Amino acid sequence: MNEFLQALITIGFLAGMMWAMLKFMLRDIHNDLVELKAGQKRLEERMDKSNVRIDHLYEICVDILKTRR
Repeated sequence: MNEFLQALITIGFLAGMMWAMLKFMLRDIHNDLVELKAGQKRLEERMDKSNVRIDHLYEICVDILKTRR
């Protein structure tokens, strides 16, 4: 009975440690994912601005080519 109780306590202790580690690790992972998502949104906004600029440059080039003919 004593060995069974020790094994039960050991398993409970290990389970508690694993739960605590996962809880804190999952919180860190969640925070990292939130930061990545915000960074991705900023990158998409910059890409949209860049695409608008490139489109404007194409329009300018097309206008210049039209006036040369």
